[in-house]
This record gives sequence, structure tokens and C-alpha cells, in this order.
Amino acid sequence: MRRWPWVQRVLWGFESVLMDLAFGLLRLLRPGQAAAAGGWLLRQVGPRQKKSRHLRRNYSIAFPDLDSDEIESLVGASWTNFGACMAEYAHLDDIANGRRGAGLECVVAPGIRAFETRDRPAIFFTAHLGNWELAALAIYAQRIPVTAVYSPLPNPGLDRRLTRYRSVLGCRLVPRSDSMRPLLAEIKAGRSIGLLVDQKVENGEPLPFFGRDKMTTLIPARLALRHDLELVPIRIKRLEGSRFRATFLEPVRADVNVGGEIEQARQMMTAVNRLFEEWIRDDPGQWFCGNRRWPKDRPAAGQGPAANTPR
Repeated sequence: MRRWPWVQRVLWGFESVLMDLAFGLLRLLRPGQAAAAGGWLLRQVGPRQKKSRHLRRNYSIAFPDLDSDEIESLVGASWTNFGACMAEYAHLDDIANGRRGAGLECVVAPGIRAFETRDRPAIFFTAHLGNWELAALAIYAQRIPVTAVYSPLPNPGLDRRLTRYRSVLGCRLVPRSDSMRPLLAEIKAGRSIGLLVDQKVENGEPLPFFGRDKMTTLIPARLALRHDLELVPIRIKRLEGSRFRATFLEPVRADVNVGGEIEQARQMMTAVNRLFEEWIRDDPGQWFCGNRRWPKDRPAAGQGPAANTPR
């Protein structure tokens, strides 16, 4: 590809045409049918992909009491949910507008300042659960201006198409690679920020997650502390077909007995990891963890084996 960049451009164009054809066909189906078709397809091919090595390892660490068949069942369920999410790009407008059997209901915990007094924005965060794209839509449904951080696709044609489908989510998009300066400008302009924060990052802090240290970003907590903003969790759960529930939980707050911004940020993001553990244990098949989450195999400091069998 480096020697003949035109080959890459041809392949990218071919991928973009395939996406147009696939999404065109999916639009002929009802949203739930499209999600079922995408889920079935990815369940057939996903477990054979190299990415599934990460899924198996991540699930084995999170649920050490499960045997190989049970882990494989979770891998299949994860790919099914991921395939449904991909197919639902073609129906984000139906989900946003509650059409054709699709929809998003929102549950809001009391005491969230960003919703009650609206005197300042908030930092919203979620994990790769359910259809995580809908977190931005849930914030927008509360009439909160929000800017979301996303990871652009290598293929610019595909990226433009997904950006067009995402337009119904009601958010601005900032690429992850150059997000910090634009995010600060967005906060200054009174816009809230939406982040996905369950992945391992290379320049984070080792914090416990399912009993092992996972490199975890401190950026959401540090932004909240430095700008006096709430750090608000959003859980997205698939109910049935293409119907979802978005639950806004009470903000994660700093422990006033912990001194210093960095230590408070560590404490807050440790609480965030615990929240993610609860969500994942409740419905592990809705978690897509196709990238490596843990860089090492030893337990976190001061942590013993956890009882991580899913309910």
C-alpha cells in the first residue's frame, strides 16, 4: 500500500460502495429486523476473527469462574450485539424518532445539576455496552448541547458516511487524536462533553478493573475537577430488538478527604471502573471488548480474586 497508494484508494472506494449497498438493503427492513440480520451475520464470522482473541481473554479475566464453553457463548453474544449496532447505523433516525418499532427511553436520576439548574455543562461518560452511539442522543434528548469524542475510521469515505448517519444524534464530533484543545473550547462555550472511557489507554493510570490493573484515562475526572463540572454516567441497555434504555446515574464525585487533583481523579476513575463492572456483570453479552483491556496478568495491588460470575 505504501508503494502504490492508488491501490488503497481503490479498496477504500470499494468498501464505501459496499457500505452504501449494505445500508441501502438494511433500510428496507424494520430496525429490529436489520439489527437481527447484522447480529446473526457477525455471530457467524466474528468468533473466527483475530479480534476474538481479545474478547476471550477479556471475558476470561472478568469472569474467571466460567468454563471455555461459557466464555465462547459470551463471545458469540458480544459479536451479535456488535453486529446489531453496526446494522443500526442505517436506522439511527428511526431510533431517534421512535419509528418502526425502534426507540430510546431515558431515565434520569434526581440531583443532576446539568439538568436541574443548567448553570454549567457536564462531562458525560459511558462504556461499549448496548448501542453506545445512543449516549449522545440521550443527552441531546435532555436539550443539553453536547460534543462527543470519536475515533475516525482509516477509510475517509466510510468515515464521512458514518458521520452523516450520526448527524441525527444531535452532537458535534471531535476526533480523538486532537480532542483536548477543542474540548476545552467546547466547555468554555457552555457545551457538555461525551466520552467513551472503558478502553485501555497507553498513557493512563493503572487502576483496578475486575481485580486487575487496567490503564485508565484520568482525563474525564480531571476535566470535571478543574472546571467544576459533574461527571455523569450514562448506561445504555438494549431492551429488545432496536429498543433501548438510557439511564443517567448520579454523578461520580470526588472524595473531599482525598487531597490533590491527581489523587481525586484516580479515586473518581476507580469508581467509574467499578460502575462498569456492575453494568457488565448484569448483562455481559452487551459488552464489546474487542481490544486488549489489560496489559498484564497479575492482580491489582491489594486486590484478590473477585467473584465475577455474571448474574
